[in-house]
Amino acid sequence: MSRFVLLAVALFGFSWSSPVLAAKPQLPEISVAQKKDLDAGKLIFITDNPEKGPSVVTGLAEIRVSSEKLWTLLLDTSEIKRASKSVKELNTYIDAVDEAGVRTIGLNYLVKSGPISLRYFVKRRYLAKEGYMTWQLDADHESDLAETTGSYSTHASEHEGRVLFLYRASVDVGKNVPAWIEERLAAKSLKNYLQHIKVLAEGGLPQE
Repeated sequence: MSRFVLLAVALFGFSWSSPVLAAKPQLPEISVAQKKDLDAGKLIFITDNPEKGPSVVTGLAEIRVSSEKLWTLLLDTSEIKRASKSVKELNTYIDAVDEAGVRTIGLNYLVKSGPISLRYFVKRRYLAKEGYMTWQLDADHESDLAETTGSYSTHASEHEGRVLFLYRASVDVGKNVPAWIEERLAAKSLKNYLQHIKVLAEGGLPQE
């Protein structure tokens, strides 16, 4: 079975084994050089390749924006389509808040890239007070993916007026797709989404 690093935000949604994280994701350890790049406004990308299971892609950005404004953008699913031409359809079929204040969002994706066409259903869990969201495939619907898990989370920055945005994701297509194609799609998708959100949050792109 082929290992899909992540569609990363094109296959979105997108631990990273099966269950959704029960706790807020922690910031990864980064090198001195990566820290300098982060402070300079550059995006940081890390790929982990465990012995078992699909690879995990991590993206980290420091953004000049408040957490509240950033979450407004992250919860706007139209920005997913704007950031990736591969996402052809994206519809919300669940949006409800439970007694504990956890917001559940069900998303129905149709992603096309070259000869690859994937329909899948993702269930997201957003914990506003804790500042993070996790997701995994919705077991109540049949999907073309074998597995996808991931998270968005926001973290305090040492620089005033900025916030750290951490994105992690993993996808297993479960089909005979060459690994290099999957990884290429994953890295490009993740980078496009992070760059799109950063530029938009900092006032560089008009919202449609």
